[in-house]
Formats: sequence, structure tokens, C-alpha cells
Amino acid sequence: MREEARFRRTLMGILILQMWFVRQALALDPQPSSYLRADFTVEQGLPGDKVNVIAQTPNGFLWVGTDGAVARFDGGHFTQIRLRPGISKEIPVSFLLTAADGALWVGTDSGLVYIPAAAVDHFARSLVTMYHPGARPSHRISCLLIRKDILWVGTSRELYRCLSAFKPPA
Repeated sequence: MREEARFRRTLMGILILQMWFVRQALALDPQPSSYLRADFTVEQGLPGDKVNVIAQTPNGFLWVGTDGAVARFDGGHFTQIRLRPGISKEIPVSFLLTAADGALWVGTDSGLVYIPAAAVDHFARSLVTMYHPGARPSHRISCLLIRKDILWVGTSRELYRCLSAFKPPA
């Protein structure tokens, strides 16, 4: 009798807990159909199907880094951004960071790319500057951080701290 009462209390507690979890889950998304869903692939303009990173600049553009290149999304269309001159193969993009001034830092498989705010609004490759963070010619950028005017660059091999003396071209 005593074990049966304990079993009933335990069962009742589990049922109450389950009902609470279900209610919490429903509160997260009471109307799942209220969200729009769209799939974007190379057919819709992405430079590659494997998306590595997404960032938004102050002007509202979404920037999408893929294994094929980087693209800018205006809410309706993707525009592939050519970081390299000519018709050479584009660079896989591994990290994106928006700076306080609206500029965009792009981490790639072969170094760092700086896109000033003026080129973020109306892209001009002539304004883009490419950097190699270290002495070695090829380092995959895995993370970027700006704190107190210091740009931190994490690569596949090392961490670099670029002091405030490291200023992108004006």
C-alpha cells in the first residue's frame, strides 16, 4: 500500500512536470505558421551551399560567408562580392565582423580582408584591402574580435593582436 502511494505521487509529479515543459515549449512559438521560411542555395545566388558565417552591417545588408565566397543579401537578392581581382577563384570565407564604423572585416582561408563602410554601401573592389595576419602566406582566419580599438585575429595556427597603430587605410 505504501509503495503504491509513493508510485502514484511520483507519477503525478512526472505528469505535472511534463505538462509544465509542454506549456513552456508552446510559449516559445505559439503559432509556428507565423514565420516565413525560404531556402537559399546557389540557385538563388549564394556563392556556395555551405554557409560558414552570417553578419549584418548597419545599413541592413546581410553578408553571408560560404566556402565559395562572400555574398551580400538585400532582402530579395544575393550579390556575390569579388574580393580578388580578375577571374581568379574566390576565397572561402570563414568569419565576418562588423566594426563600429560600419566597416566589415572578412576572415578567409588566405588572410584578412577589410571592406570600409563606403564599400559596404556601394561595393567597390578598389577600396578593399587584403592582409595576411602573420609572416606565413596562408592562415585560415577562424575568429575576429574588436575591443578597445584592438583587432584580435585568431587563425588556424596563432592569435594576433593588432594594436591601435594597425589602422585600415583611410
